[in-house]
Amino acid sequence: MLDKFSRNTTARCVVGYYDWENLELFVGFMDWKIATKPSWNGWFWFDPIFIPDWYDITRADMTKEDDEKTYFQIKPYYKLKQYLEKDINNK
Repeated sequence: MLDKFSRNTTARCVVGYYDWENLELFVGFMDWKIATKPSWNGWFWFDPIFIPDWYDITRADMTKEDDEKTYFQIKPYYKLKQYLEKDINNK
């Protein structure tokens, strides 16, 4: 279906934190290529079809270490953790 189109894309994940006064948004993103066919080794929604730009395999085919590297890049939970720790230490 995508043969006539670019397979390059960007995935973004946004996590919000609201303390009843302020809203903070934390964004993670990663550039991808969409695979020509899915790899069914993984089960998460984008793992079988997305190949991070600096890899030649899908996330479903990655080692645990590479999976964690790409997970923490796209998921901004670490940014939220840093924000909360900074907020706690400043009180």
